Amino acid sequence: MATDPTPLYEYRVGLGYGFLGKVVQVTIDSCEVISVVGTDEIEQYAQLQGTKVLASGSSPKKDITVRVTVDGGQPHEQAIDLSAGMFVHVYLERTGLRVFNTRFLLLE
Repeated sequence: MATDPTPLYEYRVGLGYGFLGKVVQVTIDSCEVISVVGTDEIEQYAQLQGTKVLASGSSPKKDITVRVTVDGGQPHEQAIDLSAGMFVHVYLERTGLRVFNTRFLLLE
């Protein structure tokens, strides 16, 4: 008798605006998925089109923990329910980091 494989929850992670010249590290469930210095290309894309997807993967869990560190500062952790959407957006706004997910990739 065959058993069903564990379902995998797909995700796509991207950066929005606010990271120009900053070192950004994003981990999902303690696995690093993004480690970049924010570039003009990422910033311009985010300002004109929305989130620039930089990584993708999958998890056997629908609830993941996203951890974002900017310039080696205090990490921001947030729980994300992948059943609510596979696109994970990370923005650095004046009020701080904003991490959220959507079912569809947002385009400006």
